[in-house]
Amino acid sequence: DPDAYMLDIEKMNGTDLHTLELHEWDVLQVQFETVKGSLYMEIKAPDGTAVYRGNGKENTAFTVNIRESGVYTVVVEARHAKGTIHIRLEEETT
Repeated sequence: DPDAYMLDIEKMNGTDLHTLELHEWDVLQVQFETVKGSLYMEIKAPDGTAVYRGNGKENTAFTVNIRESGVYTVVVEARHAKGTIHIRLEEETT
């Protein structure tokens, strides 16, 4: 899905990558929770800078505001991990 990234993890070791084509002023709704093991996620802007990085332990539901149009990369690193990562484009309200 070009507007979403869904990962429901029962047991994961390794790395997963996903790209999202986003536009300036888009807002991502993120649900990220680490239940077991180590889970780390980074969302990278087109220029390679991180717009988010974290481990899903402190803040499990949040939004990320997109400042620049382009292809964003979601990088997930897991070690003996169990958890959930759901990222989707917030629907516009008119």
